[in-house]
Amino acid sequence: DIVISPTEERFKKSKKIISNYFTDFYVSAGNHDFGSEFNNIYGEYFYTFETNHFLVLGTSFNTPNWLPNKNDQNLINNLIKTTKKKNVLLISHQLFWINEVNNNIFSLVKAEPNSIPDNVTPSADPFDWIELNDKKLIVVSGDSGNWGQEFYCKELGNNITVISNGLGGFQDDSIVIINE
Repeated sequence: DIVISPTEERFKKSKKIISNYFTDFYVSAGNHDFGSEFNNIYGEYFYTFETNHFLVLGTSFNTPNWLPNKNDQNLINNLIKTTKKKNVLLISHQLFWINEVNNNIFSLVKAEPNSIPDNVTPSADPFDWIELNDKKLIVVSGDSGNWGQEFYCKELGNNITVISNGLGGFQDDSIVIINE
């Protein structure tokens, strides 16, 4: 989440702060960021671009099972199918893959995921919709850190790696940098 309560003023302030550190950046909206205020300042929720080695897909799955809706699934699969890149970097706020790791991402701290509300049931098979076509998928999710959760990375097999990292205002917060 960029903000806890979405207002245009808060998004403008957050963009100014981020701009002090980064010239070019993209923001994947969190569950607290949804609304026209986010779009007015940061643009659409879905973005995509290619680097030398990656197809980058950024979005937020703010749905009851934290998976993309069918239209977004089709869009993502089409982009994966048509790219010549062998690596796909999917950036999403929600830890839609949390059941793949038996929720043990939070075993190091006495806290729950930042945003599994009562009306959300993460998918039991979170990757069954994605068509990798022999490409490697790296998922980076940011909905952690608020309660002191540490950086988490796990290879799940089938060319899928998941990473969770978030900022909580702690001295030992970490930032993930993915280089070409």
